[in-house]
Amino acid sequence: MVRAAFPDKLVLPTIGNNDVIVHDQMPCTDQEAERYFGELFDIWFEGQPKEFSKEAARQTFMQGGYYRHDFRNSNDTLLALNSMYFMTENQCQLQRGSAQLDWLESQITNSSRKFILSMHVFPGLNYFNKQT
Repeated sequence: MVRAAFPDKLVLPTIGNNDVIVHDQMPCTDQEAERYFGELFDIWFEGQPKEFSKEAARQTFMQGGYYRHDFRNSNDTLLALNSMYFMTENQCQLQRGSAQLDWLESQITNSSRKFILSMHVFPGLNYFNKQT
């Protein structure tokens, strides 16, 4: 729908609790995760402008639904995180969340770039129990 309305624009989505098959849950098996991330990637990133490095994004997206985009002619980088792994309601594939944090650290450590972090659920809040 967004792609149809803005066919020439770069759209950089992040996974949220309503983008999953079971509400608030990431896929629980490797097979489910591979299918889910593959189908979501194809839906979200098909037809992106040439400035989007689709193959580079696919590598990490398939590992856990996160990716990087370096903006052209800029020192800015978007790191789109899959914060579903950090929700207390999610009990599946938590090791993918740990791998994502390792990836995040590797992206920002010793980098001169400016980073924009994009995520659905911000760190430190369990919004269902209103705890921080």
